[in-house]
Amino acid sequence: MEERFFEDLELMMVLKSIPMFNELDFETLYQVSKIADFKNAAAGEAVVKKGETSQSFYVLLEGRVGVYLVEGAKAIACIGPGEIFGELGIIDQKERTATVRALEDAMMLEFDGAGFLDLLVKNSAIAFSVAKTISRRLRSMLEA
Repeated sequence: MEERFFEDLELMMVLKSIPMFNELDFETLYQVSKIADFKNAAAGEAVVKKGETSQSFYVLLEGRVGVYLVEGAKAIACIGPGEIFGELGIIDQKERTATVRALEDAMMLEFDGAGFLDLLVKNSAIAFSVAKTISRRLRSMLEA
């Protein structure tokens, strides 16, 4: 029991360090932690594949991943620690629009999509945080 408490606490501290979650209160972080698991990917491994059904999204903790519209082509984006990917397919419930491949060994948090959608509906703080994160990404792309 005590071990699980420290695992939950560690995960909540990791979540608090991620820009998308850093403004959330303790109770909300705890709810988010219940739908997240650590996942590792070796360099070259595809984390998500274009055309797959979207069932989860990710926050990169360590390493870098590349986003590819066409397999074998140049990456259209490089994602680093603290950034999210795969969230659009969860929100609009459509197939993945790109393949995301680890450029180096990577560690991430994987979030259950159905659980996350449920949290978005029930908690406006999480929904607003996600909207701000997507807005920042869009603004950054438009300014580039």
